[in-house]
Amino acid sequence: MPTNNYGLIAFNLSMLGQVYRFMNDLDIAIYYIKQSLSYSEQYRISYTQMHSLWNLSEIYLAKNDLNKAGPLIHQTLEISRHCDEASKVFPYSSMVKLLRLPGEYTQSFEWGKDALSHANRFDIEPDIGWIYMELGRTYLEAGHAEEAHFHLRKAEEKLTRQLNPIIQRSIPFPLKILIPLPGSLITNSWT
Repeated sequence: MPTNNYGLIAFNLSMLGQVYRFMNDLDIAIYYIKQSLSYSEQYRISYTQMHSLWNLSEIYLAKNDLNKAGPLIHQTLEISRHCDEASKVFPYSSMVKLLRLPGEYTQSFEWGKDALSHANRFDIEPDIGWIYMELGRTYLEAGHAEEAHFHLRKAEEKLTRQLNPIIQRSIPFPLKILIPLPGSLITNSWT
């Protein structure tokens, strides 16, 4: 059955790419994300273009390829200005990670605080949780254990309330990569 709802097609392809990204099957994730980008660019669908570029930037961040991730994040920031205000939280969170990876902690903290403030305006718990996680990782790498512990606990609280228990078991929970905390889901088992 033919359809002309290219926005929905593009968004579903981007989300499918995101699922594969969470499953760490990055080649398949890239395939679907590029399909989404094709629709988004051809039909000028800014929200799905922003989401796909952000997804792709997260893959390059996972691969520690900052030269590819950086321009994608900046492009995502620019496009997000034409989308709804809440969508800016995606590239804000990625900027925290982009700056953390080379050790630019001060700038990473600034972006993280801005991202958290922005996300709190919309009260979308998973978005807030991801930002707490990135801030926690930054504090941890910068040697601020107490702040890291606080932010990682907040991240776990926000994210576990929103994730279905089946999904929690099937997708590597992001906080598992950090530090073991007594009485929490956090372990050192996922990289």
